[in-house]
Amino acid sequence: MLKNSVELLAEGRTKKHIESGKWGIAFLVGKDVVFDTFGDGEVFMKCLKKKARPDKIRHVVISHGHWDHTGGLWPLLELKKGIKIYFCRDTPRQIINKALKKGARPVLCGEKPRRIAPGIYLTGQVKGKYKEKNIFEQALVIKNVGKSILLCGCSHPGPEAMLDKALEIPGVKKIDIMAGGFHLRGADAKEIEKTARYIMWRGVTAAEPMHCSGFKAERIFRRMFGKRKGGLR
Repeated sequence: MLKNSVELLAEGRTKKHIESGKWGIAFLVGKDVVFDTFGDGEVFMKCLKKKARPDKIRHVVISHGHWDHTGGLWPLLELKKGIKIYFCRDTPRQIINKALKKGARPVLCGEKPRRIAPGIYLTGQVKGKYKEKNIFEQALVIKNVGKSILLCGCSHPGPEAMLDKALEIPGVKKIDIMAGGFHLRGADAKEIEKTARYIMWRGVTAAEPMHCSGFKAERIFRRMFGKRKGGLR
């Protein structure tokens, strides 16, 4: 049975975090895979060093190209060249070029899912809207001791769309735990409840809204899912 541990490295979720630049999210999967790299590179590296050896990181998945998910990428690449960085194919070119110049091995991912390690899969990019502009985002599915975990960066296309995309991966019949950014800050209670009901209807048994999800969403999900949290925070 596959064992891929998932640990939260860093998370920004308050107004103070936004104002100070300590905004974003980052996860460590196993000991050599990172999903998103937070917004503050110094904080990211400090947190990473507590959990793993940065020079042993082999794969970095960037959910989308916003600064609060790429900040730690640059100091990590200063430390180690040749890391595979998985970007959405339609990530802004200047970000991909910067990674190339710093010695990364960018992998551009389209709509099809991709296996990057045993039991670890990219969903493929999903198109959404942010501030009236197109944005492309991918998520990560991890199989861990008989359960499937879906990690989301911000879910700009919507948590429902990210979950639907994850369930298209061959061999992934169910998502047990869904966690990360659900981008529900500013959403009203009815919209949040509708999202939570859909996630439950699709078979998710534990959900943990984080980062850009908003405190209202955290409270509503806690009420609707009860004690069934992802256990990542």
